[in-house]
Amino acid sequence: VTMSLYPNPNRDGLVTLSMEGVDVADETMVDIDVYDMVGKRVFTERAVAAEGIVNHRMDLSAHTGAGLYMVNVSVAGKLYTQRLVIQ
Repeated sequence: VTMSLYPNPNRDGLVTLSMEGVDVADETMVDIDVYDMVGKRVFTERAVAAEGIVNHRMDLSAHTGAGLYMVNVSVAGKLYTQRLVIQ
């Protein structure tokens, strides 16, 4: 599975999550959680993985300030994590 967040670093809070190679049958819901560096969840959302691909745009501008965040994506019991920098 490949996972990317872009643009990263980010300035406006509009972030696209892209994943390929997700092992799902047909369509599966994925859970997206964004945590700040003290472990507080600041954003949560659900998206759809269809035919092994997730392409989801998130607006984090109201939930995040400048800093480092961890984006956790849970798909069919597996957890994927990526760092996100908001400037």
